Amino acid sequence: ETLSEHSCSQTMAHQEALPGAALVCAPVAATSDKVALPARLLDATMQAAIERKDDMGPLLLCVSALPPRAGKLACVYGGILEFTQADDTALMPTWMCDALGVAAGDRVDVSPCRLPQAESVSLRPRTTAIAAHRDPRAALEGGLSAYAALTMGSTIAIRAEGGPLELDVAAIDPAPAACVINTDVIVDLLPPLDDEGRVVLPATDQQLDAVFEKESVVSATADRYTHVRCQLPAGVSCTWAVEAVNGDVEVYVSRGTRAPAPEDHDFTCNRGEYYHSAAVAFPSGSGGWYSLGVRAYGGERCDVRCRVFPDTPAAAAAEPAPPAAGVARCATCGEAVPAVHAARHEAFCARNNTRCPACSKVHRKTDLHWHCPSCAFVCSQQPAADKHTALFHTPRPCPCGVELDLAALVAHRATACPDRIILCRFCENQCRAGPACRDYGDISKGITTEHESVCGARTQRCLHCGRPVRLKEMAAHRDAHLLAMRQRAGASDEDRSAAWAAAFPDGSTGPEPGMPSQPAPPAQPAPRQTATEYEEALNRAIADSIATHTAQEAARPLCCNEQCVNVAENNFFSACNDCAKKASGANPAAPADALARGLVAIYFQQLSQGCGQTGCANAFCATGKPPLDKATLLAEAVRLGRAAFATPRELHLCVRPEMQAQAASVRLLSGLGFDRPLCAMALRATQGDAERAAGWLLAYPGSA
Repeated sequence: ETLSEHSCSQTMAHQEALPGAALVCAPVAATSDKVALPARLLDATMQAAIERKDDMGPLLLCVSALPPRAGKLACVYGGILEFTQADDTALMPTWMCDALGVAAGDRVDVSPCRLPQAESVSLRPRTTAIAAHRDPRAALEGGLSAYAALTMGSTIAIRAEGGPLELDVAAIDPAPAACVINTDVIVDLLPPLDDEGRVVLPATDQQLDAVFEKESVVSATADRYTHVRCQLPAGVSCTWAVEAVNGDVEVYVSRGTRAPAPEDHDFTCNRGEYYHSAAVAFPSGSGGWYSLGVRAYGGERCDVRCRVFPDTPAAAAAEPAPPAAGVARCATCGEAVPAVHAARHEAFCARNNTRCPACSKVHRKTDLHWHCPSCAFVCSQQPAADKHTALFHTPRPCPCGVELDLAALVAHRATACPDRIILCRFCENQCRAGPACRDYGDISKGITTEHESVCGARTQRCLHCGRPVRLKEMAAHRDAHLLAMRQRAGASDEDRSAAWAAAFPDGSTGPEPGMPSQPAPPAQPAPRQTATEYEEALNRAIADSIATHTAQEAARPLCCNEQCVNVAENNFFSACNDCAKKASGANPAAPADALARGLVAIYFQQLSQGCGQTGCANAFCATGKPPLDKATLLAEAVRLGRAAFATPRELHLCVRPEMQAQAASVRLLSGLGFDRPLCAMALRATQGDAERAAGWLLAYPGSA
């Protein structure tokens, strides 16, 4: 069956029940198939749809040219947008007009109809742009959601990052035109073809795997990135050095094997002047695969040498020794010179050199020494300063319309851009994030987008109690049931019997089967309670059981280390055993003065070298933070050491990332008015889920 025959049969099948109209075409650029109709057709269309006795799915539109154009489609199917147009005007997408061969002012016939549900669709992109898309599946899912029907032989346009994507509808099953609303469709993406019918292959970026500590030579161009992947060993701080042989380079690095880009990367040059070369330093603990993207900067092409090597531990800078007899120290450069030549040296040095007040570096007055006013970058060449300003501090446009510098753009694209693609936790579809969530209650649950806020408002019946519960509250609701079952299972037979007797003094056995098990009824049972009465009494018994079995644990203090939420033990620091062992070093039984010296040394190493854990949240750790001078670090280490011996004791030692995440959740929950030990207990009861822990705290009787 051809498309023309199918279109005619569909139109004739519904001509008697659904009215048609000859309208004037008004094209509009759109990435959907919705048509806006005159207001006068609303009543007739709705009445005809209501009078139909069979239900064949959503009401669609069949649009055909008057008269039909040679070499064009006989008709195209779409959906109804609204009934707001002036009389005899139909606002149609541009791609639909092109498929019919009509222009503005031409007349078209618009007839409501219904189509079968689509089962499979084959789409062929017009260009290779979709191959370079970060997530083609998300682009197709989000773009096709704006369509109500597809017509074989038409060319549709979907919205995606970087602009609309044009797709040819090559095949549809089970008919040449089908509805794509409320149905699961198998989408087959075909390769694009050129004018002669040959498959067009995308111009992919060059990609190769590098070997650790081995040099790789690649060619980089200005129009696309060359990707180099390398696996870094765990527990070793490394540097990825990139040197341009005959030009300049622009580099970005991402974790894993995903291709980095200026708006989506994890690292960029963070060492050196970033001119004709680049160095990306990784802290220890950053093992795994990393992908580097490099392209020519300021030229068409350049050859690049890449090498990943472990860092050599830097020796601690020694304090300058006091000058010996007959030796003086220059006030400008700080060098030790013979006293007999000191006056001449200082005069020459003061005339030719200067000391930077920001970094204390000595340089010649004729040389450039530039500090970026927006970050900590320092360079001694004007081209390097210009490149840094262009790459890092020149506003870049985002598809959503805002313009930000590089660092802000990366954060914006990852967390705040309404055009970013997210995986909805409720419908499990990849979709456009859309506007930010404005409901403070949903924000406290970790919902950040309006889509998830609306999608999570749908209800689902709880399998345990049968109540309709909103999806975004289902986790806390199920946890309440789980906590109740744990409390009943953890109590002794005497405690359960006592709680049951307190809840049901008349000896009733509760509602019909399907509810939780209960002790055997007495010999003379009273009439059964209703389900509502039983549930209220059971909730009171659960609350009393929770208060009895958790009050003692909630009163136990936590470890004095602010990054830890373990229960404190009886030791010198009033910390948990792990933190106390870390603070006391190899000799936990040493005197207090020895413990103090050892703790200051531990803090100094933590402040100067860091713990090496990626994303460490400890404010008193050097990992991921700019280095400070030795005197400042030593003073800070002494201050932290004194705090550990004060009352109350206070530690700031690095712990595992998962423990730091729990400590952050405890701080968040305690900010709502709950005690820290109770918050930590709630996190332990909910396996570290802060949202469910908040529900646990609200249900806890002693939280009020």
